[in-house]
Amino acid sequence: MAENKKIQIKFINTRIYIIILASLLSFSGLLNIMFFSSVIFATNFYENISVKLKYLLSAFSAKFNFSVADIVVFILITLLCFSCTRLVIYFIKSKKAGNIYLFTYRLKKTLLNSCCFLATAFMIFTLTFMPVYNRLGFMGYNNIHSASIDDSYLNRLAESANTLSEGVTEPDKAGINENTFIVTMNKLALHYPCLGDFYTAPKKSMFFAGYVPFTNEACYKSKTLSPSEIIDIMEGYACSSGFVSASDRQYIAVSACLKSDNTYLKYCGVLALINTINTNYPGKNITALLNRNVIKDIESLSSVCKSSYLPELNSIL
Repeated sequence: MAENKKIQIKFINTRIYIIILASLLSFSGLLNIMFFSSVIFATNFYENISVKLKYLLSAFSAKFNFSVADIVVFILITLLCFSCTRLVIYFIKSKKAGNIYLFTYRLKKTLLNSCCFLATAFMIFTLTFMPVYNRLGFMGYNNIHSASIDDSYLNRLAESANTLSEGVTEPDKAGINENTFIVTMNKLALHYPCLGDFYTAPKKSMFFAGYVPFTNEACYKSKTLSPSEIIDIMEGYACSSGFVSASDRQYIAVSACLKSDNTYLKYCGVLALINTINTNYPGKNITALLNRNVIKDIESLSSVCKSSYLPELNSIL
């Protein structure tokens, strides 16, 4: 009788797990359907709920000088190792006792706990990040159109690139700190209020480069920031502002760099803009106007900044 009662209690616990899982997944699934069914609903949900949740994440991660995302990864790896070790111990004990039930029960409970954890993580991701995929985009929000590419545009851009390449010094690179990025984004936000006004310092990470949605951090890996990593960080800020499409985040990243007071950041923005032209407008021969240093630096940006939207230079440079 006692054994039957023990088994029944475990069955009830399993049923509770299933109810929790079904509730979390149903709620998240329904929200995602509504997000992708209505731009208005997705936009309103993001502006009234997601922004507040992301603000809490940013406020929490800002309290630490290290990447919270890295700590989360370490915790998950530790829990995974602990769970696997525990399962092996239960398997050995069950085999010695000649009763595999203890192991199967522990395995089932571990799997259910893992599923509940993943469902909870998916719900948090849904609440904070999924609305941005179908909200009104940055271009539509601000009625932005791509600049026209003519000889005057190319000549001015090439002249800026050549001048900046000669003017960038090691102190310019070394002078980049956490406040440089925050000031740069806040400066751009003055022109585009939809970007918000709360940015945290980028974090050096062992695992991530760019934006980490679960902690709302912009991360980078190497100690010396290359132009591509500068753009990745600025794109991370664009994502934290709720604009995640390639066109939106790259436009924001380039525009922010071009508006920066730091010479190196401005140079990175010019390089990214030239790379965009080379990628989307191969008929425009801007390379012939560039010096060797600029051409060499552009090669490091071959995998980023391929947006077809180009900012107006008159309002930036």
